[in-house]
Amino acid sequence: MRDSYQDLHQAERWLEKIAEVLDPEGKPERSGEEVRQELYTAIEMIQAQGQGHPALTELTSHLADTTDSYAPGIFYTYDIQDVPRTNNDRESEFRRLTQRLFRTTGQQGGTRRMLLRSGAWETIPPPDTYEETVKAFGSVDPEMLQQERQRVKSHRKRFNSHTRSVKQSRKQLEQLKNQWEELAKKTNG
Repeated sequence: MRDSYQDLHQAERWLEKIAEVLDPEGKPERSGEEVRQELYTAIEMIQAQGQGHPALTELTSHLADTTDSYAPGIFYTYDIQDVPRTNNDRESEFRRLTQRLFRTTGQQGGTRRMLLRSGAWETIPPPDTYEETVKAFGSVDPEMLQQERQRVKSHRKRFNSHTRSVKQSRKQLEQLKNQWEELAKKTNG
């Protein structure tokens, strides 16, 4: 009977092989189809090596199924320059964005709401140093800054009635009811 450690070690080598196939660093440019063929060749080799060992056979089957399910979103990125080859890079960017928004707003889960209300500028990485920040702010045209402030103000105004608080929702509903009654009085009066 194979030792569990040997199975885990073999599985680790397979995962490293898959990662190596997908990694574009240090390799000549490859098309999505070339990477697909190379990956599926590696998967076939892995399945052949896992035959006869129940734990490894189950793992190789899972690796093949997972590869098939992710394949539509992986290989096309090799055909487009400067697109991350997997979604890990984008996920890391959004994870950093979520952390930054949480630090600045204190709201857990507020990322989507902040992006909708404030805009996609939140996804732009901030300057690394204070000096770079001062330089960036110093290069902004004051008139353009005023226009952008006005645009953001009007954009945020659309969200004035958005709330998750029951108490705040009732208050807003009462205000709308009063406005409606005032409007009805003016129209009928």
